[in-house]
Amino acid sequence: MGVENVVDLKGRKFHDVAEHLAENYEGVVLLTDLDPEGEAIFQKLGRILENYGLKVDGKFREMMRSSGTKFVEKIIADLRRRDGS
Repeated sequence: MGVENVVDLKGRKFHDVAEHLAENYEGVVLLTDLDPEGEAIFQKLGRILENYGLKVDGKFREMMRSSGTKFVEKIIADLRRRDGS
């Protein structure tokens, strides 16, 4: 799929993540689940990332939404199944 530099948010402060990303990148693809908790994280973290000067790309989330996929883990499982992993 060509995804690189994945940053897991678990247990990390949003500002710490934003600072790290801003030091190394100009923009990010922010991918969270489409449930209420994931939506809240997307909104809050998206604002923080933008305040650090990062461009936040939400197009992949919109593709998730239009395909009916609600959870990021489902994408990973589908890709593994497709690739025979």
